[in-house]
Amino acid sequence: MGYHPAKQVLENISKTVKKVLPVQNTVSRSRNGSVTYTPPLQHLHIYYDHPRLGGGGTSKGLVDWIHANLIPFAYDHPHVEIAIQNRKQLPPEILGVYNTGHEKRIIVKGLDRRDVHKKIMYLAETSGGPDRSYPLPVLRAKGEGVDPVWNPFNAEKTFHP
Repeated sequence: MGYHPAKQVLENISKTVKKVLPVQNTVSRSRNGSVTYTPPLQHLHIYYDHPRLGGGGTSKGLVDWIHANLIPFAYDHPHVEIAIQNRKQLPPEILGVYNTGHEKRIIVKGLDRRDVHKKIMYLAETSGGPDRSYPLPVLRAKGEGVDPVWNPFNAEKTFHP
């Protein structure tokens, strides 16, 4: 039709320069075990009923853990978001929310500080999936069965067509 200098320049550039590939998605994906490790526990919710002064209360061990072990736990697990909430007339509870969408709830009613710490470390170290119990392995007899174990050296003695 007519002379279009812009069109001619684009044709010359496309002939001389390699084609430009589209930009790939360069967002890093978390794949545990390949290069990085994403800890599964994301949120830790602690619900407690503050014990009365002089009264024991069912949350005494949990409150003692909060006063003594919360800050070291937070330093050791900076990826975990910790939320503490006072909840009256309900048993103390720890809720772990995992990156898989699963939740684990543990009632810590009447436990002391060490037992509460064990439960919280259990939540921090598990993957968030359901706890499975596997059956015991099959028991094997110690002696040989009815037929002896096949051996190529004495096969002609045991083989009868």
